[in-house]
Amino acid sequence: MLLGPYLQYAHVRLSSVERKNAPLVVLPDPSLRPSTIDTTLLTEPKAREIVALLATYPEVVKIALRSLEPSTIVTFCFRLTHAISSAWEVIIVKGQPHDIALARLWLYISARDVLASAMKLLTLEPLTKM
Repeated sequence: MLLGPYLQYAHVRLSSVERKNAPLVVLPDPSLRPSTIDTTLLTEPKAREIVALLATYPEVVKIALRSLEPSTIVTFCFRLTHAISSAWEVIIVKGQPHDIALARLWLYISARDVLASAMKLLTLEPLTKM
């Protein structure tokens, strides 16, 4: 499997979630998000798996830096993209009550931002459309 296209596709799909839901669900200003988004609504096991992976990202970067092994970041990217792709059918944004849609959208946007950061460390420029 080619690394670049697989990660790009995952990033593009995450970007499209925001575009498709923008008319109905608008995220608040980044400085207000922690106080205005109820993340306790993310009760699905797949959502918790993604949150747990996102929480490991700073440590993954530290380990990759200490060991000088970018494969650590590659492995993280694959784990994250796999968790996201297995969550599409369960963690739906469109058509959900506003608070749930907002929390789920924030989850996907956060995953997109972390994936983009990891891709940049691997010298890949994240795309938003293909």
